[in-house]
Amino acid sequence: MNHNFYKQLIKESLSGYAYSRIICNEDGIAYDYEFIEVNKAFEELTGLKGSDVIGKKISQILPDIKKSEFDWIQLCGDIAINGGEKELKKFSKLLKRFYKVNIYSSEKNYFITQFVDITSQMGRLTEIEGLTEDEVVHKKTIEEAIFYNGPDMYYLYDEQGRLVRWNKKFQDITGYSSEELSKMILLDWYKGDENSHRAVMECITRASEEGFGVIEAELRKNDGTTVPMYFKAFTLCLDGDKYLACTTIDITEPIRREKEISYLSYHDQLTGLYNRRFYEEELRRLDIKRNLPMTIVMGDVNGLKFINDSFGHPMGDELLKKVADVIREGCRSDDIIAGLGGDEFIIILPKTDALVAEQIIKRITKLSLAQKVGFIDVSISFGYETKNNKEEKIEEILRKAEDNMYNRKLFESPITKMKTIKAIINTLYEKDKKEEQHSQKVSELCEKMGEALGLPEYKISELKEAGLLHNIGKVAIHENVFNEMKQCTNDEGKESRNHCEIGYRMLNTVNDMSNMARGILYHHERWDGKGYPKGLKGEEIPTASRIISIADSYDLMTSETSYQSALSMEVAIEELQKNAGNQFDPELVSVFIEKVLRKTNIL
Repeated sequence: MNHNFYKQLIKESLSGYAYSRIICNEDGIAYDYEFIEVNKAFEELTGLKGSDVIGKKISQILPDIKKSEFDWIQLCGDIAINGGEKELKKFSKLLKRFYKVNIYSSEKNYFITQFVDITSQMGRLTEIEGLTEDEVVHKKTIEEAIFYNGPDMYYLYDEQGRLVRWNKKFQDITGYSSEELSKMILLDWYKGDENSHRAVMECITRASEEGFGVIEAELRKNDGTTVPMYFKAFTLCLDGDKYLACTTIDITEPIRREKEISYLSYHDQLTGLYNRRFYEEELRRLDIKRNLPMTIVMGDVNGLKFINDSFGHPMGDELLKKVADVIREGCRSDDIIAGLGGDEFIIILPKTDALVAEQIIKRITKLSLAQKVGFIDVSISFGYETKNNKEEKIEEILRKAEDNMYNRKLFESPITKMKTIKAIINTLYEKDKKEEQHSQKVSELCEKMGEALGLPEYKISELKEAGLLHNIGKVAIHENVFNEMKQCTNDEGKESRNHCEIGYRMLNTVNDMSNMARGILYHHERWDGKGYPKGLKGEEIPTASRIISIADSYDLMTSETSYQSALSMEVAIEELQKNAGNQFDPELVSVFIEKVLRKTNIL
């Protein structure tokens, strides 16, 4: 291999240079290196003659090298084999001097080492701090590690503004190579960004005049993106030269958190709409003459409590998000929409009269009719009031808008609930056709039982409806639970029992359905007190519940399922009689058998 180029470079340089070849074992691990060329400055710095080292290995020149400086050989080997460069401070025990050493790769397995004698600088540390040479080396090693591996960006500019030193974090964040960074000056980072350029110049001026400066600025990375940084600079004098030392912290995450906190302080986390705090501040700001006429619209989601109680808050949350989307889509870009918590929304419409407000409400209502959450229709009751002159109090406008909304809700909410119940029943029947047949049969048996007992017409009608809806709560329970009751797990069995309470919550808030809801709640109670959900006993159980229990059990026994064959009427009657006084009310069982089954010959 021709090494004339490197020999000539080393020979003519005024710095101490050595050109060497790395020596590896069979595993490719460096264990020694051989000097190929050294220059005169090297001889003067180290006291080693070229004739004494050229062609020789370092282990021959310094016999204890493998013990004391094996890590040094590995470092040189890594650079020689893989490329790169490294700067470090080194103290040679044998040569009794400190050196700043720069190692560079040249060709494969060859490297160049530059030596700069810094013994006088290091000696000052031993004199001032009273440290031994080994302690100085250890101290410097720690300082280098802190600088290079620190969590923030550390770097140094000279008086000409050239970047002369930087750590790993600086290189990681900026995305530049060492070669690119060595050619950059301070203001290269702020080209095209006048605000950051001006801020950095002010910081540098303060650092020069007062010794310290702090600013926030955008740092442009190699890929063209910018990073918000907290920039601290101070002046530093070393060996008569003046430097600008900088510490820079990436504040992307703190800024993100600050924006998030600011956003959450004025927005509802669930819907993304403005919250009450923002609405109240904005209303005060907008309540001026030039925004008149100004209309306030109040909205209330119909059936939210019904859905929360019946299907859980996650489904209620989905409904609120859907309502927020619908209102947002139906409003204009400048309208202020806020969630007031719970199921209420408010819309501020500046420079909007009643006619335009009605058009906006109609648009939102039309959009809502096309939306569903699961099988539940989206329904919102609206009320509004318009402020037409500055003498009107905004508080009074709000009160009237709210009153109008509640009056509207009194009419619309019951209709919504009944529509929802019908949707639930249809959904339940679509999931399970046998459930539809079972519910209709139980309803028929309950009606005949009411007639046999001589109940008033309205009681019979109520009992018939309760029989039809007795399993309405099943719609909120995973359908697999009811598909194979004999094979369900304990957890699924417990879940299936919840349908009584779910059905009760669904119907209890609907006008004229509270008695029916109570009958459904207790239809799995037993005469002996061993039923659920409350463990009621005997006549503590509502009459409607006891009737539904008998009708429900009879139809299940006489219907064929995937896990049992249908029983005949006579066998089913025997089962009812056997369980009278335990599971069922004995008197009602007798009436059911004699006056419903045998009299009407229901199969």
